[in-house]
Amino acid sequence: MRHWFKFLVAAFLVTTVGIGASNAQFGKLAGKKDTQQAGSEDGAKNALEVLAYVTLATDTGMRAAENIANAFPPEKVAAFREISKKYAEATKNRKDGNLDADQVKLASQAADELAKLAADWKSYRKDGVAEARKANLRLGVMLVADGVAATKIPGAVEALKSQAGALSSNPLKAGEVKRLTVSAAALAEAGKQIPDQLQKFQTVRTIAKQICEAEKAELSADPAPDALKDLKSLQKAVPAD
Repeated sequence: MRHWFKFLVAAFLVTTVGIGASNAQFGKLAGKKDTQQAGSEDGAKNALEVLAYVTLATDTGMRAAENIANAFPPEKVAAFREISKKYAEATKNRKDGNLDADQVKLASQAADELAKLAADWKSYRKDGVAEARKANLRLGVMLVADGVAATKIPGAVEALKSQAGALSSNPLKAGEVKRLTVSAAALAEAGKQIPDQLQKFQTVRTIAKQICEAEKAELSADPAPDALKDLKSLQKAVPAD
């Protein structure tokens, strides 16, 4: 009987201590999970700000493209105008204010089309110099911003994918998962397009400079990369109409 009592006491102690240890361990795991979730949410929030940054930079580039197109006769920029219309329509249909992967591609197509004017830049309209100056100013901001964005995009894409994966098991978060996935795709596409975009938009800017120099128009200085380090600073730097 005594041995049976000792066995019950031992079993009780093991069970009690085990439960205590399990609860303590669960508390640690739960705390770790909460910390990871908060970190993932913060990372996704920062990543969406990177997307907003890329959106503003790309929109600024497209506005500059419109400026340079205005400096040429309509027949010289007809193909660009068609691309620009598609970009403008897509902008109206944005659900969260940010561009998607298709718009990134359209911006690259627009730059590619305008870069073709390099061989015929002297066909500009004499009254188009003011537009060329605006294009040069805006492209100065856009090119620097794209360079800054290129350093942030890889980490932002991973953060968005991570948060989408963390929420994917919750059916109530399906809409958020879709938004994060679309945003990640847009940034990933921007990362692919930026090198070629920079080259083509730089060609467009050279055209703007050539027009300004031919007409002896003053050119503005470019912003420093540190001056465009985040969304707020970019918003301040973007030239107004």
